[in-house]
Amino acid sequence: MGENTLKIKSSGLENFKIRLLSSLKVNGGVFVALIVLYIIGGLLSPKFLTLSNQLSLLRSLSTTAMCSFAMTLIIIVGQIDLSMGSCMSIAGVLSAVLISRYGWPVLGAVIFTVLVVGIFTGIANSVLINELKMPALIGTMATQYAIRGVSYLISDSTVVSVSANEAPLFGEIGTAYLWDAVPVTGVYVVVTFIVLWLFLNRTVFGRHIYAVGGNRTAAEFSGIKSKRVIFWCFIIMGIVSSFAGVVLTSRLGSGQPTIGEGSEFDAIVSSVVGGVSMNGGVGTLTGTFAGAIIFQTITNLLNLLGIDSAYQRVMKGLIIVAAVYINLTRGKAAGRVKKDKKKEKAAAAK
Repeated sequence: MGENTLKIKSSGLENFKIRLLSSLKVNGGVFVALIVLYIIGGLLSPKFLTLSNQLSLLRSLSTTAMCSFAMTLIIIVGQIDLSMGSCMSIAGVLSAVLISRYGWPVLGAVIFTVLVVGIFTGIANSVLINELKMPALIGTMATQYAIRGVSYLISDSTVVSVSANEAPLFGEIGTAYLWDAVPVTGVYVVVTFIVLWLFLNRTVFGRHIYAVGGNRTAAEFSGIKSKRVIFWCFIIMGIVSSFAGVVLTSRLGSGQPTIGEGSEFDAIVSSVVGGVSMNGGVGTLTGTFAGAIIFQTITNLLNLLGIDSAYQRVMKGLIIVAAVYINLTRGKAAGRVKKDKKKEKAAAAK
């Protein structure tokens, strides 16, 4: 009994070592870049490494990170979602309207909003892509504009305020601290990461996501229902982005139809910087997490250095170009390695 227990523990330790080494091999460059960025940040600004700034960074990172995790699933399955920011907008506006204008209880309004908006957006995107055969770029762009328009209609094109006296619980969703030290938004990020990591790496459906993104035709021949896989990825994306919109609205204290504009690109860039292939089938949530931290850290550092927002936009644009270029170069290199291996196997067979 004791020997069997030791063997099981030894086997589990070996598996952990293999997974750790594999993760470092895939995401090692991203983590090195993150460490270098922190060193540079500490040298450029004395405020960068302070606890208050790091907590501020964690709060600002929360919505980007959560949406980046969901976006990773979308990109791995071979799709893209440009409606994410609009989904955040309408979720924030709708929750604020239900609470401030119709007197809904906070938890009821939040749960209703996240589920209804998230599921509806996911269904709309999957129908356009799966049934109407639209390219994901065009289909999700259509829902992006439509949902943003509905957000303006619901709010009457104005800011919908939710006062702290009226609904104190709503304000705590995005601003509360645990043990007077840890932002609750950080807990949301960790929980979202763990749930989606387990879903992607420890379930059959997660393997199906990689299979469909890697080679949809081959996946369908093996019996995988690709439409169903894509459908659920968009549902997850909708629910996560809706919740992120509610959290951001809570932090701001009001529902604004303009929130979330451009946030889909932050999520895409975080994923790509973290090693997710735009061609689908390749990527990890761990890499995306590091990519989101890198992207948000750069923004934080630029703000500390007093860089004008116009220059920040230019620099973010350059980061996007660099990230996509590296992603494409990495994909071509991987393709060459596969071709070389095939040639070696063919030569060995002869």
